[in-house]
Amino acid sequence: MALKQSDRLSRDKWADAALMLLAREGVAALTIERLANDLGVTKGSAYHHFRSREELVNLALARWEHEATAAIIEQLSAIPSPENRLRAILSASVGRDAELGLEYRIISAPDEVVAPYTERVTIARLAFLEQIYLDFGLSAARAAIWARTSYASYLGVQLLRHSRADDPVVASVGPEYIDELMRQLTPRD
Repeated sequence: MALKQSDRLSRDKWADAALMLLAREGVAALTIERLANDLGVTKGSAYHHFRSREELVNLALARWEHEATAAIIEQLSAIPSPENRLRAILSASVGRDAELGLEYRIISAPDEVVAPYTERVTIARLAFLEQIYLDFGLSAARAAIWARTSYASYLGVQLLRHSRADDPVVASVGPEYIDELMRQLTPRD
């Protein structure tokens, strides 16, 4: 049965479905056939929008890169206080994605298509964190160290959420967790 014109899948809907599958099962599971099956449509529907699996994966990863990094950094860069900016980025990053696991799946994927996205995302996130620590008054060398320590904390939470899904502390990060991270990740000297 053909979908009504209003029900037809757009490129963005395909990309969203690709990200959801990627979050559940990883990059290797992401095939046009599997997505079409999950969406209840034919592979031809995908090939109407995309020339290849790689094109679909690239669109999905570009959406992730923009929404999970560029858009957040743009929004939070306007916060003048480095302490408030740090709290905001911790809340926006550590406090999200608990159910999906998308960050873990993308960041840990040994895939040549994924690698350039994770590289750009890592560089952008570290630069944002370094600027926060520079704004705290740290030297460039110390700001780089603090930024990497902060980012390592974030990556650790993602790993724990994946490997210890039943751990109530990391399964649902609340204000107390963010407060503790702020105590640990805010320079005091």
